[in-house]
Amino acid sequence: MWFTTLENLLPPFTPQTHISHSPPHEYPLDVLTATTGDLRSLLTLGKKTSVDLVQAYLAQIAKHNRKGTGLNAITSTAPKEKLLEEAVALDSELKTCGPRSPLHGIPITIKDLFLCPSFGLETTCGSYALKGLKDTEDAVIATALRDAGCIIIDKDPDDNTNGKIGQANLLKRTTND
Repeated sequence: MWFTTLENLLPPFTPQTHISHSPPHEYPLDVLTATTGDLRSLLTLGKKTSVDLVQAYLAQIAKHNRKGTGLNAITSTAPKEKLLEEAVALDSELKTCGPRSPLHGIPITIKDLFLCPSFGLETTCGSYALKGLKDTEDAVIATALRDAGCIIIDKDPDDNTNGKIGQANLLKRTTND
């Protein structure tokens, strides 16, 4: 088989049984340096919720993407209400059933190459020619990530075009290169 499943890409997962009952908001989170492992630990130990993580990442995007430093690193963001609804459901599922995978409740960003219409994300591949494209099906990888419990909050531009003719980045040039 020329492809692998998501389970084959992830390390073995053993959920921790000790869950802290401390209020989740007492623990600081640096979204610029936090790893997936850090986020997983915060969620598993009850120090943060998926809702906390989504709100922190959305705040960071709002602060730096087009405003502030103007990084232009995100092409589209899913609707906030939809993301928070998904985070609440994943938090509830974590409490009642345990995690689906090590990625349960972790917010992620995917490339603007993957079709994700049911996520509320537009796909342009960074090209004006595809702006407004109406996708009909989600990419298999996006669905697999959702099934693993990931929260796909946004898309980043496909930087593989490197300024080739006909491939104008919708966001101009990113400033985080």
